[in-house]
Amino acid sequence: MLEPEAVTTIVRLGRSGWGAKRIAKMLGIARNTVRRYLGAGGPVPYRQPRRGGVLGGHEAWLRAQFLQHRGNCDVVRQQLIRELGAAQTP
Repeated sequence: MLEPEAVTTIVRLGRSGWGAKRIAKMLGIARNTVRRYLGAGGPVPYRQPRRGGVLGGHEAWLRAQFLQHRGNCDVVRQQLIRELGAAQTP
């Protein structure tokens, strides 16, 4: 996220006819960032990436194992590998 002053500068320069490439070069930021702010006409809310985790859908199982083994994560990791076939990390 850019500072509000930078966003105001981007919008003001864009309205006065400057191109995204010229604005980006002057401010030292990425051209796509300038384009995003120009397209929105001002500040843009943060976009949280929507990614599924490797263990998505297993939250209940993990919670149950964690409680059963009284917080011993190494035992839970071993169970995870054994029962769900999760790949080991080096």
